Amino acid sequence: MVAATLGLMALALAWQLLTIRHGGRSSLSDLPRVFLHRGLAPHHLPYVERVLEYPVGAGILLYLAALVAPSAHGVLVVTAFGASVAAVVVTVLLQRRNGTRAWRWALASPLLLFAFQNWDTFAIAALVGGLVAYERRRPATAGLVLGVGTAIKLFPAVVVPVLVAAALVRRDRAGARRLVVGFVATVLAVNVPVALIAGHGWWWTMQFQGARAATWGTVWMYAYRTLGLPTHGPAAAHLADVVSALALVAGMAALVTVTVRRRLDPVAAAGAAVAVCLLANKVYSPTYDLWIVAFFVLLPIRRRVWITFCVLDLAVYLAVFGYFHGVVSHATVVGVLPWLVLARAGVLVALIATVVRSRDRARVPAHRRVRAAAIRTRDRYAPLMTRLRRCLSVSVITTGLSLVSLVTLTTAGVAATTANIVTTALATIPSYQLNRRWTWGKQGSSDLWREVVPFWAMSFAGLALSTVTVGIADRWAAQAHVTGALHTVAVLVGHLGGFGLLWVVQFAVLDRVVFARAPRTAEPSPGV
Repeated sequence: MVAATLGLMALALAWQLLTIRHGGRSSLSDLPRVFLHRGLAPHHLPYVERVLEYPVGAGILLYLAALVAPSAHGVLVVTAFGASVAAVVVTVLLQRRNGTRAWRWALASPLLLFAFQNWDTFAIAALVGGLVAYERRRPATAGLVLGVGTAIKLFPAVVVPVLVAAALVRRDRAGARRLVVGFVATVLAVNVPVALIAGHGWWWTMQFQGARAATWGTVWMYAYRTLGLPTHGPAAAHLADVVSALALVAGMAALVTVTVRRRLDPVAAAGAAVAVCLLANKVYSPTYDLWIVAFFVLLPIRRRVWITFCVLDLAVYLAVFGYFHGVVSHATVVGVLPWLVLARAGVLVALIATVVRSRDRARVPAHRRVRAAAIRTRDRYAPLMTRLRRCLSVSVITTGLSLVSLVTLTTAGVAATTANIVTTALATIPSYQLNRRWTWGKQGSSDLWREVVPFWAMSFAGLALSTVTVGIADRWAAQAHVTGALHTVAVLVGHLGGFGLLWVVQFAVLDRVVFARAPRTAEPSPGV
């Protein structure tokens, strides 16, 4: 599952890089455009010398990326590597807690489309980490981690009230206090120094967000338009601020009340809180769909609801970004987008209703339920997980050999496509032997048609895809005038992305077909 996440991240980065135009001023991701538009550089501090419309934590991440690679492409690549680590952390946490349901995160369309759109992936990792820490009865750690997420993107803050309410219901006042103290201390530690040093720059972010009217992705804008209320200008911004604030306060107050009265599961209540935040917000970007994806894993929500949400997310993405890039007409967007926004809001309402209707499961402490579920999942999938870990270990080993070979050949001046072919051929030999003997425990001589030919065929299928992605990465680097280390990084991303996309399919075929154990036949009884 980790390999699948990394493959998806490689594909996401390749898509972002392929769509950058005009030196980063035109891009799907916000990162290159914000970097250029705000004039950030190693010698220009955000908030101090340059204003920024994002919270302090996001500004720190942007500045750190600019220190490492002070260019539009460099900021995107560096941030993408950090966000990929965050996505893998979420995958591991979800897999340990919910088993195979974590595929809903690893294969979600919002993760593919928006992992590098902004800094949301970092905040989501903090949100999931905070919830897991809370379940493990580590409230101070949960508060600290949620505070970090809030410093990056504000939305993780909405889960704190329901977590505090859940702790008070259990009469855990000390836990509630440690959660609040850890959260508040972290948020203040990040924001107060910046506010003291650059008060105007820090406050400008608040003013910028306050001056925004309801956007096209919210039901509010269509409601205001239907009622004849202003949708543009200062009056529209003031209306949106008041209505969204009242809706959020009322929604959270109702949710906290239900959490106390019905003793809702804390994680379920947290998912409802994020959904309430999305519905109440006056601004809704397609990127925000990523906020709720983890809860399709954390909560026992029907698979068809998750599929519906991912399909709606993809449809909104195609409509909005297709319009921005001249592929979709204005008439199509005007006719289709309101219905997509309404359907997406319906999914969020359904999620909240599912949570509200649920009850505390036998009032068993959350950490005990999680541990029992983890034990059941471990026992059921232990053999499969062992094969997965070993196959992944083999992939890490052979990938290391491939990277060394690929870097050596490309540095020596060998064409990227040729180097990729040679590298793959060399790596396939140890990969076959290690997987056959160690991962699947096969002994004896190999079967040419059942084992050798299919394995090499899949390797060359990965080679074909990897060759395409390496060629794309190489051409992009040449067009973007990227040289040196960043050029090598681009080639490596293309190489890993091609193989990462097929890794899951390859494992399934090897496990179920190529190296599958023959079914045991019943021995005849003595009397037969």
